[in-house]
Amino acid sequence: MGVLPKTFRAVDAGDGSDGRWAAELRALWPAAENALTEQARSAQGAAAARRLFEAHMPELVPALDMLTGQLQLPYAGAFLTLAALRPFFAGCSQAGGGGILQRNYDFAPDDVGRWDGHRLHG
Repeated sequence: MGVLPKTFRAVDAGDGSDGRWAAELRALWPAAENALTEQARSAQGAAAARRLFEAHMPELVPALDMLTGQLQLPYAGAFLTLAALRPFFAGCSQAGGGGILQRNYDFAPDDVGRWDGHRLHG
């Protein structure tokens, strides 16, 4: 496997209420918006993503509303749910139970390796 350089930046966003976090995402919004599905870019699709978020993470709905309100960008709420993003690997499937998550990315055996000390299965 070759080296794939990636740069990460840390942002002190406090509790998210003062707008610093929103300013960072607004600057990155064109790239972030491209990750949305076409359905998520509609009122119906955004509402469906929110319903999923509300059903599975109701305790985070106030944080979602606070952050979405600061962004004031179309379909930012759908993006923040992570329920309306285009798949990174369309052939991915997963199953979990008993503290184990098994994912299948349908990669060729030669593309299987180690990540962060964990064996990856293709």
